[in-house]
Amino acid sequence: MSAKDIELVNRLVREGKLNYFDDAQVEHELSEALVTDNRSRIYPVEDGIPVMLEERGIPGSVLQDGGSPSP
Repeated sequence: MSAKDIELVNRLVREGKLNYFDDAQVEHELSEALVTDNRSRIYPVEDGIPVMLEERGIPGSVLQDGGSPSP
């Protein structure tokens, strides 16, 4: 994931406007993340380990919409 995309995601985290797929709020900023080829999901990387749990994925639509999370 690019630095620009990480900053976009982190801005939404700081604003309290970003949820995981299980609807829990994302509370910690990302230092790195993986994004699927079709950009539909973002998976955080914590301590160098990708967290590839479906419910802990972040909707990739935030990247496509320029920072507007999907309802």
